Amino acid sequence: MDLLHDYPQFQPNRLLFDGTGYNYHPYTNTELLLPNTEPNWAESTLQNDPIHIERYAMINNIRDSSGCLFLNHHCYVGNVTSEMLLERYSLLFDNVAKQHLIDDYFIDGEIADSAENARNYFGLITAITLKETQGNNKVELILKAAQTNQDAVRGFRAISEAFQREIIIYEKILTELVMFQRNFSISNPFEGIPRYYGSVHEALLMDNLKVSGYQLWNHWRPMDFDHMSLIVQEYAKLHAVSLAYGNKYPNKFKELIKSIKNNFLEQREAKNPELYQHQRDVVFKVCKKAVQNNATALKAVEKFKMKYLSFWNENKTNPEEDVLVVCHGDCHPGNILIKYKDIKIPEKICLIDWQLSSAASPIRDLSFALFTCASKEVLLRSNDLLELYHKIIEKNLREFGCEPAHVFSYSKFMEHWNKYFIYGLYRAVVVLKITLIAPEEQGNGSILDVIKKDFLPSSIFANRTCDLFETIGEKWLNEM
Repeated sequence: MDLLHDYPQFQPNRLLFDGTGYNYHPYTNTELLLPNTEPNWAESTLQNDPIHIERYAMINNIRDSSGCLFLNHHCYVGNVTSEMLLERYSLLFDNVAKQHLIDDYFIDGEIADSAENARNYFGLITAITLKETQGNNKVELILKAAQTNQDAVRGFRAISEAFQREIIIYEKILTELVMFQRNFSISNPFEGIPRYYGSVHEALLMDNLKVSGYQLWNHWRPMDFDHMSLIVQEYAKLHAVSLAYGNKYPNKFKELIKSIKNNFLEQREAKNPELYQHQRDVVFKVCKKAVQNNATALKAVEKFKMKYLSFWNENKTNPEEDVLVVCHGDCHPGNILIKYKDIKIPEKICLIDWQLSSAASPIRDLSFALFTCASKEVLLRSNDLLELYHKIIEKNLREFGCEPAHVFSYSKFMEHWNKYFIYGLYRAVVVLKITLIAPEEQGNGSILDVIKKDFLPSSIFANRTCDLFETIGEKWLNEM
């Protein structure tokens, strides 16, 4: 199938590069606000390829004259057939086949929603097998795409913004950081991301890691120390790359992260602060109900409410001096794949779903992961995990040729921890409330609607919340 031949509505007109910085949208002929671009490169690369036009616009933040980000809304996924997938995403599949030296291929299987997708607030996860027509080669893939039936909820689920952020992260941010890391002999480098093949608007294609032995943790159970230590180390390796890059190329790092300074939830709050203040009030009420029968935890919740409101009022703009690393941003068990040496021993970690990523303090990731994933027994040993995290940071910074005491000393690390751990505590409560509920109870409402859903004091969520505040209250809230 030839996309340009079979779908004339996708035929781009000639891009008019006149050197003024004003050019024309290839589908609607409206003005695009582009930076000055070398005409020969732009015409030869973009003129006859709508996918590349779209990706170029996405990464370079190109907007039309109305201020809207230039995106070609032609993505659909639902209960679709293999033929429909081939038709819609042929350019992405062709790229996969080329990389794996497959000349002719077909897509195996039909696509349907699953219970796992019920937990995915911003799209549909589809497992796909690309098979060689004459041979045995095959590639197991994951297509992550927005569903057409989500149009009704786009107003309160930032689907478009989420996909924009994740595409930029894979196409630009992580690509740059991984290429930088390859210039050094890092004995234990950051490798915890899936292989990425490309994207179109609101759809990404990557390796299916489950075929390689990775699996999701049972999110109803908190994690033990072995699992948490592996997770902490992976975040340390991720953050060490950013710290080293920023230390060696401070101006390039500022340029790299300028489009991800805040996650889309923070961007939306700036436009509607009353709604997000209401959400915070609901979260505090939910916390109080969850711990109502535990005096120690209840006292900690009251302190948490007071401290968090003060913290957020002072730091919601993400202070420049604290923006040190690229953060994963959504550090709960559903976004962390684990590979085992045998049935019990965790060996590798892979971080998925980067839609809430941003540039920020590394403690945003570390505290979020610790408070969302860890058991009470592990929370009591959290100092051991903090020391482990910083040891990995130190080791990798040295291998990057950086001096840890100058880049991110232990005292600076603890200064960040004492300031930002409460951010992870708030995010953990929200995520625990959302994830510790049966998929059929979640419905199609907003995240706030799910947070508001009633629960029993004996529920798993209530017990986890009690453990969290009973431990954290004694350990850090009293010291703030």
